[in-house]
Amino acid sequence: MYGTLFSLWLSLSCGIVLAACPADRVDEEVRVAHVFDGDTVRLSDGRRVRFIGIDTPEIDHRGGRSEPYSRAAQRRLEHLLGKERRLLLRYDNERKDHYGRSLAHPYLSDGKSLNAILLEEGLATTMLVTPNDWQHDCYRRAMARARDARIGIWSLPSHRLTPVIELSKRDQGYAWVAGRVQGIRAGRDSRRVLLEGGLQLYIASGDLSYFEEKMLAKLPGTTVEVDGWLQGEIGKWRMRLRHPSQLKVMVTQTVR
Repeated sequence: MYGTLFSLWLSLSCGIVLAACPADRVDEEVRVAHVFDGDTVRLSDGRRVRFIGIDTPEIDHRGGRSEPYSRAAQRRLEHLLGKERRLLLRYDNERKDHYGRSLAHPYLSDGKSLNAILLEEGLATTMLVTPNDWQHDCYRRAMARARDARIGIWSLPSHRLTPVIELSKRDQGYAWVAGRVQGIRAGRDSRRVLLEGGLQLYIASGDLSYFEEKMLAKLPGTTVEVDGWLQGEIGKWRMRLRHPSQLKVMVTQTVR
């Protein structure tokens, strides 16, 4: 195992392996026993690993209705793993989540980033949970390429850029929306960016250090596009902002 890790580290250091979002180190080599979906696997030693930095559509394992492209993401991961079913893991600031799952950035044995592949093929969105932000900018660029090409999930109406004022009851979960900023509400250790249509972009204390106050102060009156997980109901929408990359000031005022 250690010979494999050393060989990969050497090839990465020498620039032999060329892949999107490459690893700067490898912490562990593992074997996958089961693929739950596009972003979660069980290892041969029984550990469950949740991939850091991405989120794939949910599979309803109880026999209900799974989200579009969820099975496609699962099948693609199975195919990429191949017969050897080996993964190289690169850990981040946290080793486990609150469910007890191990957290890691996954790489194939040839050094290719599984996350980057799934993102570029339109089978995943980025998901940043601080402080695990390594390679986040690279993942965002990979997602943007798929979004611009409108492939995979980005071909769905639910994943098109939608004006906030056109949100409906069925709009829950991941959303990519645009709207005019009406103001900023400052709490002692949090911020809320208020958009038309009743959408509040919430920045918690643990994420506030990523945002510059000067940047936030310039937002009122501008039209922004933002992506993340939408909660609430019409007129009382809420979306958590964990990183400035989720928010972009639009040059034009036209959403579509």
